[in-house]
Amino acid sequence: MTESVLRELANRFLACVPASEAMQCLEGIPTHALTQELQKRIMAATLEHPTAKRFPAASTYVKHYLKLLIDKLESREVEVLGDLYVCYTQLLGSVDSGPGFVTYVLDGHDMEVTVREAKALVADGTTGLRAWQASKFLAEWCLENRQVLSGKRVLELGSGVGLTGLVVCRACRPSRYTFTDGHRSVLRMVEENVATNRWPSMPDVKVETLRWGQQLEEDFLGTDVVLGADLVFDPDLIEPLAATLADLLRHGGTAYIASTIRNADTYYTFQTALGTAMLQWTVALPPHNRVFVYDRSCKMEILRITRASSTTT
Repeated sequence: MTESVLRELANRFLACVPASEAMQCLEGIPTHALTQELQKRIMAATLEHPTAKRFPAASTYVKHYLKLLIDKLESREVEVLGDLYVCYTQLLGSVDSGPGFVTYVLDGHDMEVTVREAKALVADGTTGLRAWQASKFLAEWCLENRQVLSGKRVLELGSGVGLTGLVVCRACRPSRYTFTDGHRSVLRMVEENVATNRWPSMPDVKVETLRWGQQLEEDFLGTDVVLGADLVFDPDLIEPLAATLADLLRHGGTAYIASTIRNADTYYTFQTALGTAMLQWTVALPPHNRVFVYDRSCKMEILRITRASSTTT
C-alpha cells in the first residue's frame, strides 16, 4: 500500500496538483506509520524526485506543498523530519522564479510529458500559457483512440502550452504534428516545451502561427486530423473558428474539438456556426480512463466534425 501511495503522491506533486489534493494521498496512512523513515521516503518521492530536480516546479507551489505537509504531520502529533523544516525555511526566503515545470506521468504508458506553464488564468495577455481541463480531457481521449492519430498528419488549433500535442506525439505516433496559435507568447512556450520533450521517435513537429478566419497557408490544408481544446469561450471568435475548421476540412479529414461547457448559449452558438459553415458534428464517446488529476465538475464534451457531405462512421 505504501508504495502505491508514494507513487500517486509523486505523480500529483510532479503535476503540481493543488497541494491540498496531493495531501489526500496520505489520508489512509495511520499515524504510527508516519515515521521519520517514511517521511524521508516522501521527500525522496517528491522534492528529491529526479524529474523534480531536473524540471523544478514553481517555488510558490513547492512552498505551499511543504507547508501543508508539515501542517498535516504536526496535526497528527508526529515528530516532523528536520529536513522538511530546513527545505521550507529555505524556500521562505526565495524569490518566485515565474512559471515552473509541470510533469504529467502517463500512468500505464510508462511515459512522462513535461511542460512549463503559468498558473495564472491570464498571463502576458493570453489564457494560453497554462493547460486547461479540456486539453487533459482531449489528451485522455487521444490515448484511448490512438488508431485515429497513428500515421496521420495532425494539426492542433489553439495549442496552449502544448500538452495535448505532446501526449499525442509521445504515445500516438502521428506522422506529423503542427502546433498552432495566434499569440506569439504561446508559440514561444510551445517551442520551449517541444524542445524539453525531444525523444528519438519524435514525429515531424512544426510550431506555426495560425489566426482563425484568415487565409490558410498551403501546408495547413494537407491535414488528416484537426484537434483543439477549450477553444469555445469568446462569442466573437466563434465564426472565425468555424470558418477555419471549414477550410482545414475542405479536402476531407476530421476534427475533434474538446470543450468545457461553461456557457451553454456560447456552446450552442458554436454548434450552429458549424452548420452554417457546412460542417456536421456528432458527440464522440468520452474517455473511460482518468490519466490526469483535474477539476471535472463542469461538463466536458468532444465534437467529431466533418464536412457536411462526408459520411460519419
